[in-house]
Amino acid sequence: MAPDTTYRHMPGKLKINYINGGCGFPQDNQAQTQNERLIFLYSGGLFCNSPGQKLYAEAPALILIPAGAHSPFTAPAAHYELFWADFTLLCGNFRLFERFEKPVCAPVQDAPAIFSLFKSIIHPAPHPLSGPLKQKSALLKIISSMGNIFTDNIKYENYEQRIAVVLEYIEQNLGREIKIEELAALWPLHPNYFIRFFKSQTGLPPMAYIANARLNKARGLLKDTDIPMNEIAAGVGISDYSYFSRQFKKATGYTPSQYRRLMKAQAAPNNPEL
Repeated sequence: MAPDTTYRHMPGKLKINYINGGCGFPQDNQAQTQNERLIFLYSGGLFCNSPGQKLYAEAPALILIPAGAHSPFTAPAAHYELFWADFTLLCGNFRLFERFEKPVCAPVQDAPAIFSLFKSIIHPAPHPLSGPLKQKSALLKIISSMGNIFTDNIKYENYEQRIAVVLEYIEQNLGREIKIEELAALWPLHPNYFIRFFKSQTGLPPMAYIANARLNKARGLLKDTDIPMNEIAAGVGISDYSYFSRQFKKATGYTPSQYRRLMKAQAAPNNPEL
């Protein structure tokens, strides 16, 4: 899809949720972000450090840190004012900024207006309906004020190629335990989002896909080799043969030994030596 048409049909599907916010440095500044983080630098300067990038912003500026990023920030001088808000912005089932690979920064033209919007986010009106609505509205106004900085910093990718890399990695590592975190790091994405995205591409959550891949590989080895069945189980990453046998029968209707005999019997008529 061309970059200029990527967001054309998205406005009607947007869903924004405010998670947390405040002024000054957040307590989890050194941790990997679980959600999108928006920082408003009202005065002073700020360094935002991430792998392969060291971004410096001068006030007034807005900084967007995508979910899953490890981008701790520091102030080089004692005097600074900053506000932050953690949020999620979904388009259907997908995070709107999931294609961001690093934090992005945009200068602020009207700092008092952004300051006022941040105040309404961090200290919303007490009314149970209008308060949250104004809070979400303020977030969207701030995000939209960053303008083309978003589309200029998105990396447009072929998802089929990227998921193929993950599937190949799974295939090459079926003989050991595979963790969600290591698969997510191949993109890189936050593990929670990676699970949803993987399922959207393959139809299965990662662990279910891996379990199926183990059994598929075992079927091929039972059919085409004489490797002992306990070694096949271990070779596809299942050290407990009893568990392997139960899962295999659940998936195929046959125990491993029954399946091997069946495959050999089906192949026998085509064997020129018989």
